[in-house]
Amino acid sequence: MLKAHRKLSVQDLSNRGNDCSLEINWNKTKDVKDCKYIKIRLGKGPEAIIKRDHLFEVLMMIADEKQQDRMVGNYMTYQKVKNYQTVVNIEARNKIEKGEVFGVPLTISFNEAKGTVSVKP
Repeated sequence: MLKAHRKLSVQDLSNRGNDCSLEINWNKTKDVKDCKYIKIRLGKGPEAIIKRDHLFEVLMMIADEKQQDRMVGNYMTYQKVKNYQTVVNIEARNKIEKGEVFGVPLTISFNEAKGTVSVKP
């Protein structure tokens, strides 16, 4: 990620002279630093400020599978997880009729790589 102030330009392929300029880290405020917001201008028109997350979401929507893998490849890892589903029967002792049994469905996940187990109702 770029930490310093930068101005980038993307060529207008229509040859109308409306190159797209992008500016990041234009000041040191909390909201602007670390590329959280991007200032965009088409040609000499007005500028707009958008969130980096919104730009990333748009790019993910229009990208093909290979491009999406390149965008998130460093952030995602493959982990083999086994899921087991069961029902646990519980016998009540108070405030429910004594001897009454009810079932609670559970999903038990085992992450082989980490050696961890998680239980979710």
